[in-house]
Amino acid sequence: MISSTGAVANSINVFVRVKPLNQSEKAMDKNKQWKIINENKGILHTYTREMFTFDKVFSEDITTEEIFENEGKKLVLSAMEGFNVTIFTYGQTASGKTFTMRGGSDTEQPGIIPLSLKEIFHDLYSNHG
Repeated sequence: MISSTGAVANSINVFVRVKPLNQSEKAMDKNKQWKIINENKGILHTYTREMFTFDKVFSEDITTEEIFENEGKKLVLSAMEGFNVTIFTYGQTASGKTFTMRGGSDTEQPGIIPLSLKEIFHDLYSNHG
């Protein structure tokens, strides 16, 4: 991004998505281990009382499409303007990385990758078509 002084501003933003419980986890009636705090900028582990702060924390109730509209879309549009952008997921096994990036097996739950591609083609068609 270019600041008001004309200098290029660099930043790394870290967003966390609290993984929604899948059907088997819901059936086992697992307790929630994370509580979102500090105006969606922190999470608290309910058992150890450890707290972690991030740029933004998304609850388990938010869809991938809402995450994309809130944060991903502006990154994709920045990339279309020539800025270097990377979106990646990191986390333990079965934490929802593939689901978030690729989406569900049906097209009703698209992930960040298909939503980004859709936005790229929309931008190309709208601005250059």
